[in-house]
Amino acid sequence: MLSSTGILRLNEGGAEISAFHAASKLLLTIGGTSTLSVVDLGDPSLPVLKESVTLDGVANSVAVSSTGLVAVALEGSGNARYTAGKVAFYKVEGSGSAATVTALGSVAVGAVPDSIAFTPDGSRLVVACEGEPNELYTVDPEGSIAVIAIDGANPAQSTVNTVGFSSLNGREAELRA
Repeated sequence: MLSSTGILRLNEGGAEISAFHAASKLLLTIGGTSTLSVVDLGDPSLPVLKESVTLDGVANSVAVSSTGLVAVALEGSGNARYTAGKVAFYKVEGSGSAATVTALGSVAVGAVPDSIAFTPDGSRLVVACEGEPNELYTVDPEGSIAVIAIDGANPAQSTVNTVGFSSLNGREAELRA
């Protein structure tokens, strides 16, 4: 919805990461909260907040595949932030104000999933799992990369392969040299 100043008002977190779903003319955006904002860009000069989807965790990234599948990287809340995160999948049907966004389930990935990107053909999703520590470094999960082979019929059944970095532990001096 536009404010009196003409600025589109999104949810509290604003718009940190956005992805455009071309077939439906929807902009999907997250802002560091547990909400996916769905903006109708049928008339780009008059964007309309169509709906806000409540997510099961704090969203760090959103992407749309070439096949139209939507993925959202979710970390846990509070102390659960430092445990396995997940990627939630959605399908979009229809266009503009008549479009519907439907949850298709999720798959588990590493701690604090952040940046996500589909391969050009939409068959895989690459997830950077930061494993970010807490402020005191009393909790410091390892980072990883998840490569998800997308099951087009049932994305919640997609295969997740994780690339870890634990083999590099203790080799900091060598790697810096």
